[in-house]
Amino acid sequence: MNEDELGDALFALLALCEALDVEASAALDTALGKYERRLADRGDAGSQ
Repeated sequence: MNEDELGDALFALLALCEALDVEASAALDTALGKYERRLADRGDAGSQ
């Protein structure tokens, strides 16, 4: 995957956030918090 394809994926996700009236930065903050808690609790960011 190259930079152009990643840019397309990011654009699509941001467009989806806009369509669903979801603030992208808030969604990212929520997800980062989830991964940080997993790392702190069990040393792994993956889902069980």
